[in-house]
Amino acid sequence: KTAHGKSERFRNGFDRFLLKIPVVGDIITRANPMSPVRAPRAWQQQIEALTYLLRRALEILTRLRTPLTLHHDRQAINQDIEKAADQQAQQCSEQNNGMPIPESPKGGVLNARILWTFSRAYRLFGNEEYSVLADRAQEYFIRYFIDKEYGGSYWTVHADGTMGNSAKQTYGIAFAIYGLVEHYRVTGNNESLNQAVSLFQTLEKYAYDPLNGGYIESFNRDWSKPEKYGYDGSGVAPKTMNTHLHVLEAYSLLYQLWPDTTLEKQLRSLITLFTGKILNKETWHQKLFLTMDWKNLENIDSYGHDIELSWLIYEAAEALGDKELLGEIKTVTLNLVDMQMAEGWNKELGYMNYESVDGNLIQKIEWWPQAESVVAFYNAWQITLDEKYLSAALRTWNFMKDNLIDYEYGEWYSGLGADNKPSTRRPKADLWKCPYHNSRMGFELFVRSQLNQENNQKQ
Repeated sequence: KTAHGKSERFRNGFDRFLLKIPVVGDIITRANPMSPVRAPRAWQQQIEALTYLLRRALEILTRLRTPLTLHHDRQAINQDIEKAADQQAQQCSEQNNGMPIPESPKGGVLNARILWTFSRAYRLFGNEEYSVLADRAQEYFIRYFIDKEYGGSYWTVHADGTMGNSAKQTYGIAFAIYGLVEHYRVTGNNESLNQAVSLFQTLEKYAYDPLNGGYIESFNRDWSKPEKYGYDGSGVAPKTMNTHLHVLEAYSLLYQLWPDTTLEKQLRSLITLFTGKILNKETWHQKLFLTMDWKNLENIDSYGHDIELSWLIYEAAEALGDKELLGEIKTVTLNLVDMQMAEGWNKELGYMNYESVDGNLIQKIEWWPQAESVVAFYNAWQITLDEKYLSAALRTWNFMKDNLIDYEYGEWYSGLGADNKPSTRRPKADLWKCPYHNSRMGFELFVRSQLNQENNQKQ
């Protein structure tokens, strides 16, 4: 484990482990200043940055939210997997030290993100232990979270798996689609794809607004109008930026595996909604809480969500394979990144601030905007080859590495307190704190580095 007294031994062993992965081993070898192979300066800088990012990102992936460690003893590995699988069956909240809180409710978002994370990890690394956890997450989600009577998925279930908060949150259903599609992508399990398609059709039937476009935030279990909209805020916003952001993400992935004409139409519509209704192109910030006809309800700039949109909307345009659209979205992407760098990013220390309200910066450092910033900066560098973006990605990662990763108990802290020290009283896992933003950052950097290496070899 990477406890303080053993961290150096782990890292040395992890370096040897990385060298066994062909693409990573090649990157590390080429980054070695003693290597006789000397690449162009821009490529050298990329290699050096990626070597560091990959080593640490993959370290996180091996320890996502379970007590898995790198053992030489196969029996010890199996014991860890069994323990992780038992914990996976519970999927409850965890204290900061990783101890589960068995009586806590299980969140649909948490469980869907776990399903997505371990499915993606298995697809990238072929580790059978990840397959066990992905399959278990899929089985649990379908058994307990899917509403067999009314369609959609529950927001929470109780500790014993019985129905908890039965509200239909469009946000939560989007993540259910996202996780199930990724499971199908790696396993070929048609049950996962069929459930994802059914959830898509349910959203289109009940949540889609045919008059104004977009998706209504939430409903009662039977899809009737709720007394209060959403899962946060004042409850008066029938539409939100955040829900549309993750419907966009889920539909992008679903379209790659199930290129349905209705889905294509709705994915294009979502991109148009972002560029025409949700995003303010004068400020390059999104409107967070909106009326049915897209009027802004609050003056909040969320730097983390804005920089997350920069690469997710680019990903959506790529999924459609429309070069003209991708060219238009490229400008949107770079404007979003540049604005968040200018207003939200602390250049001296390398972190992304949380948000500003009514023009006043909120001094709050949360974990997830940092992970989104790394991917967004790196994506901007891939588009432009401007080294300022690559430098920003590495600088942000250095901040996370020094301040947010828990080297004693694993995973990441939720954020920093007013004293700029880790918030150790906040849980490691709950309805929102999930292996998603950080693991997704690791996955994205890993895949993108492979593509860059392949392109470099072709040149």
